[in-house]
Amino acid sequence: TVLTGVLPNALVNLRKSLPLLHVKVSCGSSSTLVERVKQGAIDVAVISKPPIDYPDLKWTAFEKEPLVVIAPMNSPDQSAESLLRNNPFIRFNRSAWVGGMIVEYLKDQDIKVNDIMELSTLEAVRTMVFHGLGVSVIPYRTAQYPHTLPVKTLSFSTKAPERILGIIEKEGNSKSHLTQVLLDELSTSGGKPQIL
Repeated sequence: TVLTGVLPNALVNLRKSLPLLHVKVSCGSSSTLVERVKQGAIDVAVISKPPIDYPDLKWTAFEKEPLVVIAPMNSPDQSAESLLRNNPFIRFNRSAWVGGMIVEYLKDQDIKVNDIMELSTLEAVRTMVFHGLGVSVIPYRTAQYPHTLPVKTLSFSTKAPERILGIIEKEGNSKSHLTQVLLDELSTSGGKPQIL
């Protein structure tokens, strides 16, 4: 989801400041990208914070996104928790790191949901919610773009966990100075969240 969030703006700015830099973008799940960094197939990955520490890898955070409830724009004015309990639930992939975080939070808050589908991208989840098929829990995107489908966004009544986005690279990466430039761009490419 970083590919449609903060990364494009950061890459545009990076290209302006370092026009001779060659950047090759690959996509994959956070766990897959970590493996590619470990193997040396890629220099750096922009991912959700890993649930475990990896020896020989350096993690640097640049953004936090709280978990929020999204619902169709015409949904009733109810609390986030009521919307989850009273509507079909569109689940984000529970095998993804943030999907596991969502599972744990709903369990901890004793919020039972009526699963109707489980999808592997946040864009697909948001699209299904936009079309009125149910509600969901996703990390709030701090960078909103004109093409984003409008959905109602609600905070939980208790503090929700946050998805932390960051960069992971090998310790002692010979290109760490370039990683820092990318990190600086990513840190300034996000926006301020607006949550109901």
